[in-house]
Amino acid sequence: MSVKEKELKINQQLRQVNLEQEEKCREIQELEELEADYFSIHQQEQQYYQALIFNNEGSQYTGHFIKLDDEANRIHQYERQRLEDIAERLVSEEVQLRDKEEELYIQRAQLFSDIERVEDDRYGH
Repeated sequence: MSVKEKELKINQQLRQVNLEQEEKCREIQELEELEADYFSIHQQEQQYYQALIFNNEGSQYTGHFIKLDDEANRIHQYERQRLEDIAERLVSEEVQLRDKEEELYIQRAQLFSDIERVEDDRYGH
């Protein structure tokens, strides 16, 4: 493979990594927005259940509302863990892309260094 072909291949890989990084940034931003929306809804839900429990204190339905609140909290914990797992995966993928980008830049720098060395040897520098 010629030097020019190697350079083209490295540059193509860098463009692909950059596209993947942009996509990962969009995914992270969407996840952050989803988390914000989810926690806002959860907060409203908690206020609703607390109001129901308070307003129906002593009622035969109080136990039912407490069970609903407990179930909502279990679901919230599950969803929160799921969102955290997704966030960890995205950050890990982002780090891998950054490492791959750095590796490609190193390869490209090495390629140019090799070219300069060959030219120096050729012209007796």
